[in-house]
Amino acid sequence: MLGSVKADIEKELKAEELKRVLKEQSGVDSVREILDDTHAVLNDIKQETASVVKQASDTAGIADESGSAMASEHPTSDTK
Repeated sequence: MLGSVKADIEKELKAEELKRVLKEQSGVDSVREILDDTHAVLNDIKQETASVVKQASDTAGIADESGSAMASEHPTSDTK
């Protein structure tokens, strides 16, 4: 009888521990999902930023080229 009660108590304790571990695990899964979502958003931002920087660089290159062309068409004369 005492052995049976002791076994029942051990089973109950193990069941409670299992419930606790499963609850913690579901929290870990939620955090992992948040991290995965954040990683995806950061990658999107990185790609968009790279695209904007490339466009700005290309635009600046075009502006530099047209500025250089204008400077060669209209040389300044500092001689007096």
